[in-house]
Amino acid sequence: MYWRGRDLDENRRMGKHRFIGKDRAEASLVITNPASTKTAHPFGKLKVEISWKQARRK
Repeated sequence: MYWRGRDLDENRRMGKHRFIGKDRAEASLVITNPASTKTAHPFGKLKVEISWKQARRK
C-alpha cells in the first residue's frame, strides 16, 4: 500500500506499507520540504527518512 500527502507546513509525506503473510509487515516514510531547491532528493530537501519492520507476537 502506497500513500502520499502534505501536512500544514507544505512538507511532502510519502509512505509505503507492505504486509508479509499474517504476522509480519514492513513500512517506510519519507518527509521532504519542496521549498528547498538545491538538493539531491527529487522532491526537495530531505527532512526525515525512516523504515521499520514489525512482527506480531503469538
